[in-house]
Amino acid sequence: MPRGRLDDAVAEGRLSRLRPVAEPVAAAPPDRRVVAAETDPGRPLTAAEARHLGRVRRIVAEHPVVADVAVCLVAAASLLAFAVPDLVGHWAGDARQWVGLAGMLAAGGGLALRRRQPLATLVIVTAGSVAGSAGQWPVVAAVPAVGAAVYAVAAARPARVAWAALAGALVALLAGSLAWPTAQQTGPGWTVSRWGPIPIGVAGGGTAPPGDPSTGGAATGTLDLAVLGPLSVRDLLTWIAMAMAGVVCLAAGASVRARRERVDALVQRSAARVLAAEQRARLTSAEERAVVAREMHDVVAHSLSVMIALADGARASLDRDPASARDALDGLAERGRTALADMRRVVGALREEHPPTAPQPTAQDLEALVAGFRDAGLPVRVLRTGPDLPDELGLTVFRIVQESLTNVLRHAPDAHEVDVDIHVDTDVSCVTVTDDGGHVTRPVQRPAATAGRGLVGMRERVALHQGTLSAGPSGHGWQVRATFDTTRSDT
Repeated sequence: MPRGRLDDAVAEGRLSRLRPVAEPVAAAPPDRRVVAAETDPGRPLTAAEARHLGRVRRIVAEHPVVADVAVCLVAAASLLAFAVPDLVGHWAGDARQWVGLAGMLAAGGGLALRRRQPLATLVIVTAGSVAGSAGQWPVVAAVPAVGAAVYAVAAARPARVAWAALAGALVALLAGSLAWPTAQQTGPGWTVSRWGPIPIGVAGGGTAPPGDPSTGGAATGTLDLAVLGPLSVRDLLTWIAMAMAGVVCLAAGASVRARRERVDALVQRSAARVLAAEQRARLTSAEERAVVAREMHDVVAHSLSVMIALADGARASLDRDPASARDALDGLAERGRTALADMRRVVGALREEHPPTAPQPTAQDLEALVAGFRDAGLPVRVLRTGPDLPDELGLTVFRIVQESLTNVLRHAPDAHEVDVDIHVDTDVSCVTVTDDGGHVTRPVQRPAATAGRGLVGMRERVALHQGTLSAGPSGHGWQVRATFDTTRSDT
């Protein structure tokens, strides 16, 4: 409706005549159990949740034996129903009828194997139906049993196997029905074809009563349906219907197979998702443990080494220079308080899920770090060249210098020269810490640096930035050198 006419309708009170716009139909909500399992990374999806069975199908799935017995009973009942006329009125007890009866019963009972051996079940059912043809019982009686067997094959085997099995069953049934006479006389006025007892019609389509005087008490005439060669028109239509029924059963089984495959894929994907989440959790936990181990080592080793050096210095100067001893003791106490605060920070990060982010030391804090080692007696010199280090390298450089100076204080406390060289370039940056070894007159090996946790922690820190680390003797002293690709760090 144009805007002007709509305004007029509103003004005149005729708005109620307008048809309301239908609300869009909301889509059916997904199964809450499946959504919960898909969104919960720690909960795998079960097959029962993925299948989302209704009440009847759930009962069948929970009681497969009862379902199999019911299928066998239905199939046997349909087979015997077609044989009732012969069993009641025309049972001769010859070998053919006994073979046919045994075949029909075998066809019905063979369905008990349809879950475990679907192909064998189809063979048994088909063979039993062919044996029933020997007893002149209709082949259509085997349609329910053969259909159930074809369904079982399609639900358990690939499509090409199911189609081949269906074709083989139809060919076997057709061959068995053609192997026996088309009809046989079973009584006055009646004949038994492969489709069941039918009356013999007189000329014109009527039925002659049994013992018609005009025929001398014998039933004569022709069949109601003309036989065209080995198969009549009725035969042909019946076979087409049987083939279509087989295709329908095959399609139903293939649909069930596809659904099972989808369910298995969902369950496997859910299990893989849970496993991946567990692996990520383990990796994250391992990374966190490595970080905590490095931090604990750096804090404890550095602080204790400085505290030991300050304590030794205070003891040595206590008698000759009490003021220096008092300054050393003050530094010792301050270093202890700093170490305790660092320890609490690391432990607090372990206890809290989202710990407060305390400021981490960077390259800008090197002066305070070096001042602490100078107070402990190390003659440290710092040389910086180039621009400032990238922020992501600041903590790593700080910890490398801290660990290297701690090793010098521990293994060469009387060193005369300790140089810290930080060179920053646009391509490659390096940090070098070198000492002269003090009074040592030959190259030394430092066990704590070569086999201890300190070198491992430094290598891990450098590896996080795709850098390289080398540590070894340099003259009479020791040298630690870390190299970083600054271009990679910038990106």
